[in-house]
Amino acid sequence: MTTDRTRYCIVSDNDGHDYVIEADHVDEWYELDDDQINAGLSWAWPVGGAPNQVTFTNPLIFGEPLTPNDTQRIKVIREWLDELEEIAAIDNPLAFSIHLIEELRRLAGKSR
Repeated sequence: MTTDRTRYCIVSDNDGHDYVIEADHVDEWYELDDDQINAGLSWAWPVGGAPNQVTFTNPLIFGEPLTPNDTQRIKVIREWLDELEEIAAIDNPLAFSIHLIEELRRLAGKSR
């Protein structure tokens, strides 16, 4: 088990091949051409057609840790938001209802 604190990410080349690279090099990766990638890089490892064999400990998405309930929580919020919008359209909502809907949209990451 490694104690290395380096962050890694998965990227693809122009041919759709996946690589695990050190996250500090992600901007550099997208400036490389195929010849540079094919020559080999000390901070990039080809996945070899099996991305399901890449495993993670403590992954981050946009710098935020994953929690088991996030996906389900967001799904429920989005469903509830859709229901509120239907009700609001029929009942001619008050300003508070509009504000509530917009706030739920923000929390769910669902923009208009």
